[in-house]
Amino acid sequence: MITDLPESARKCRKYNKDAYPNITPRIDYLSQDSSVAGVYTNVGITGINFSNFSVTGYSTVDFGSFKKIPISYEGSFNISFTIPINATPGIYNVRVVNNIYPTSLYSNFVEYTLL
Repeated sequence: MITDLPESARKCRKYNKDAYPNITPRIDYLSQDSSVAGVYTNVGITGINFSNFSVTGYSTVDFGSFKKIPISYEGSFNISFTIPINATPGIYNVRVVNNIYPTSLYSNFVEYTLL
């Protein structure tokens, strides 16, 4: 029962009851939104809550049907990935995935065009 706890614990629970940090990734923008298919292209992603291998998991990128593309981690607000060289022309949905055992958290989609 809460009244059985010391004063400091009661205050802590008052403010942190059922509160968990938000670690869902979000894409704000891409460094570019199109490129030529079959050409080596590195794309930067700016947003929030990106993870490198740690206790909070790690981030990967989904590029259309290409799943779990590795990232270059520059910080929790900036990552980059390479467009798969075998991707054909078309419009692809890009999203960041935070892989946290036993689940995954997904960002919003941003469209990318291969010409």
